[in-house]
Amino acid sequence: MGGCYSKGRKSRYVIVLLLVYTFFWGVLSQMSLLFTPFDLKQEGFLRYKLPLKSNRSRRFLDHDVTSVRKGLHKRSTTSFRGDMGRSYLVSGPIDIRSDDDFALQGWPGEGTPGNPYRIENLTIDPHSYADSCIDIRGTRAHFIIRNCLLVNAQWWFSGAGVFLFDVMNGQIVNNTLVDNVYGVRLIQSTSNLIANNTSSRQWAGIRFDNSYTNIVLNNTVSVNERGVSLQSSNDNTISNNTLIANDFGVHIYISNDNTITNNTFIGCGMYITGFSLQDTEQALVADNTVNNKPLVLLYDLVGETILGPAGQIILINCTNVVVRDFILSNCSVGILFLFSSQITVTNNTCSANSGSGIRFIYSNYCTATNNTCIANGLYNDSLSAGISLLYSHNSTITSNKCTSNQIGILLETSNDNTITNNSCTNDWNGIYLHITINSTLNYNSINSNYSAILMQSAYHSVVTHNNCSSLVNDGIHIYASEHCIIEDNFCTENGEAGISILSSLENVFSGNTCTRSGMGFEMYGSDENLIEDNISSENEEYGFYIDYSADNIISYNLVEQNGLWGVYITNRSLNNTIYRNSFIGNNGNVNGFDDGSGNLFDYNFWSEYTGPDLDLNGIGDLPHPIEGIANNTDPHPLMAPQGIRPPTMFIYQMLMLSGNIATVIILAGAILRLRRLSRSS
Repeated sequence: MGGCYSKGRKSRYVIVLLLVYTFFWGVLSQMSLLFTPFDLKQEGFLRYKLPLKSNRSRRFLDHDVTSVRKGLHKRSTTSFRGDMGRSYLVSGPIDIRSDDDFALQGWPGEGTPGNPYRIENLTIDPHSYADSCIDIRGTRAHFIIRNCLLVNAQWWFSGAGVFLFDVMNGQIVNNTLVDNVYGVRLIQSTSNLIANNTSSRQWAGIRFDNSYTNIVLNNTVSVNERGVSLQSSNDNTISNNTLIANDFGVHIYISNDNTITNNTFIGCGMYITGFSLQDTEQALVADNTVNNKPLVLLYDLVGETILGPAGQIILINCTNVVVRDFILSNCSVGILFLFSSQITVTNNTCSANSGSGIRFIYSNYCTATNNTCIANGLYNDSLSAGISLLYSHNSTITSNKCTSNQIGILLETSNDNTITNNSCTNDWNGIYLHITINSTLNYNSINSNYSAILMQSAYHSVVTHNNCSSLVNDGIHIYASEHCIIEDNFCTENGEAGISILSSLENVFSGNTCTRSGMGFEMYGSDENLIEDNISSENEEYGFYIDYSADNIISYNLVEQNGLWGVYITNRSLNNTIYRNSFIGNNGNVNGFDDGSGNLFDYNFWSEYTGPDLDLNGIGDLPHPIEGIANNTDPHPLMAPQGIRPPTMFIYQMLMLSGNIATVIILAGAILRLRRLSRSS
């Protein structure tokens, strides 16, 4: 039994571990206001990411590093010829905390525009997680960092090839920055020049936080998660850079009035987001190319149709615009909409984009139809999808094909949307609802590697007539959700459960077929749900597995030919009602098990029951014993399978046909309460 129990609990243990990790990560992030990583509030969500892995490939030789005391810089006398044929002097990490430190540490120059202090021709490899290669804070003197090789600064909060905090008048020129967390990172720094550098294989090649009027010019930035990243940084210039194979080439978050011109994006693109329209407005975005086609970024269009060619399309504050017939591949997000409405996206193909194929942010009353989205998304980005809606409402996603994406279709903090008649194949999660209200999912076909439909914090949503299968996890996984209707779905050949119900209250599950999966229905920590008129058959383990759950009604279900018990109730479950179900041929014809407390079995058909029915009223004259330490019985075992849907369900069906969802939910709650009252009386 222990093995069967642990098999169904894997996903919850992972969730607990992630929550513990998140707590400690949050504590650490509050210890330093200077070094809070960007992703902690990206897009306005708390999105925690694991630290950069330490086993990245390293192009450069390891060298002995001279120890450095704070305020005292010592250079080694060892030199070698580096990657670019230059002669480099090996140095320990450099820390400068005032203008005076430049002279005290012996750097040549006077700190003037005509004769800046010079840090040049060095190779610095901290060999640790504790240092940046060059760390400069609180200076106003003019200085230049030039012709240096800066590698392997891996401390997540501050590890950078060059780290500047509260710095003006710096020049970072002609350096090679590789395998750091950040190539160059500026915090609260202004009027600095970053030019002609090569920055690669880092979380961010060049990163600004609360930094203004800086210039990023003629750099080559490649194979980073973020190429050039701006957070809360305005009035900067990013021009004539080459950005190659970054997940996001130029990433702009809550930053405005920047100039972005004449940049070349290869295998990546541009991404802009913020909490308001003002957060996204730039001074000038022009003459950039994505994969040798124009980067199309347009503001304030009304009633237009976008025409090609384009390597990427970004529309901001647009209304009644049509985007159709584009092929957009190998950029950051194929088509991006911000603060727009009444958009129609149709007949586009978006493939191999590192974020989403099509993404709506703060955009309402939009339609995405007949698009093909293939292999979009990153394994470590929870917002990656074929089609994603973030803070976007009253939209319709219909008749799209989403194949091999991180998520097929994502709704994040988005309400009153309809997802219908889509095909999602081989995605990690087929359709994912997170923090949504009044979503409608129907007639979708989903064949996914993890969960077909994942609902987390979904409320008052309707999921009907979907075909769900999953190689690893659940057909429909509903977590921390309330007042949803899950009806007439076909869930087959799922690695764990056909339908998994975790920490969810007062939902209705009706008319679903769960077959040939690990389990038919799995319930954990969920109360007051109505599970009625479903089929759970030919599953490897249980028809119904009920753990740590109370006051649920399980009635009029057909439960047959499951490998273990038809219904299995653990010792942490109580006061559930199992009523008028048909249990046939489960666990070698031993259908029920109850280790719980106060659970009521009544009027069920048990295929192993052999008691008499002398009065021929269709009810056995002797109680049917239920295995388990509860010593429970079914006092009125039926002599024939139950196959008639109760009158309450006929009413429920009629209301569903009328579309009165609110009334259905009220009715379902009333049924639950009436039955609980009748049982207690």
